[in-house]
Amino acid sequence: MPRCSVAEARRCGEHFVQFLRDTGREQESRRDALRTIYTQEFRAR
Repeated sequence: MPRCSVAEARRCGEHFVQFLRDTGREQESRRDALRTIYTQEFRAR
């Protein structure tokens, strides 16, 4: 599978940050917690 461009990665990151804001978790900074949120909730949308 080809890697995404820098612009696509940035756009995806911005969407994830907005998802965190929308779900009230924008202050979360623990890497393991962010990884769990990303893989279990954000990617599944």
